[in-house]
Amino acid sequence: MLTLSEFISYFEDSALADNIRENDLLFPLIESVHVVSICLVVGSILVIDLRLLGLASLNRPVGRITNAILPLTWSAFAVAAASGLLLFISNATKYLENGYFLAKVLLICAAGLNMVVFHGISAKDLPRWENACRFIKMIGIRSGTLIAAVMTCLAASPSISEDAVAMPPYQPHVDTKTFMVHVLAPAAAVIWKVNATVIDENGEHDLSPKSDDDWEQVVSGAATLAEATNALMIPQRARDSDWNGYVKRLADAADKAYRAAETHDLKSVSEVSDQLDGICAACHRHYGLE
Repeated sequence: MLTLSEFISYFEDSALADNIRENDLLFPLIESVHVVSICLVVGSILVIDLRLLGLASLNRPVGRITNAILPLTWSAFAVAAASGLLLFISNATKYLENGYFLAKVLLICAAGLNMVVFHGISAKDLPRWENACRFIKMIGIRSGTLIAAVMTCLAASPSISEDAVAMPPYQPHVDTKTFMVHVLAPAAAVIWKVNATVIDENGEHDLSPKSDDDWEQVVSGAATLAEATNALMIPQRARDSDWNGYVKRLADAADKAYRAAETHDLKSVSEVSDQLDGICAACHRHYGLE
């Protein structure tokens, strides 16, 4: 049986949580929906609380107001809960270490329970006790206090983005030629070697991968080449508007080689090996590289 920490880690390490954390638009979008939905919950409950406290809408019965407002409250509460859960799994460990966050969750549960009691029990007898000012005001004060506490914790509980360390600007540490010689060429050579042959005193031998260790070298070379293309797209390395187009073709070829090598697909890796010659030659001709 999973422990609590293992259960939390399962969701925190999921693909969905990774996408929320790493996507520049997804997290702010979900956070915006969460904040707006909480505002709708608070605003709609506040309307009811003001009526219960005798501070607004005195000419309208409590039952009429609750019937009009509560559907919106519960709908917004459902959206807030769903979006909050998505935000939570994106960095559950950090949120669980934050006392304000834990207090906010507990207070929201208490506020929700208060509304359930009010709507499910008290509302059934509204015509009888609607004029019982003391009882009505007590419910309003309790609800308002809970909402105020929730908003205080919400303001004090930091967003995941507040603690994020600003990413430094990408910058090259070696010139392009050095990068190609020491990073790209060795990685590409592993893939080129797949179609290579060697002739010695014992005859001609192809160098295609035979063992698991051979294939692991191809996987490593293809992975290195694919990831290295990101470094080629650092703005300081881009020579003109066509640069990233050439890099993209190299990246696609390297990615194909990596996936093929993972499954020991010699035919596909061999095809990429042939393609690399054309891709690299075209780029070198365009930029006059040696």
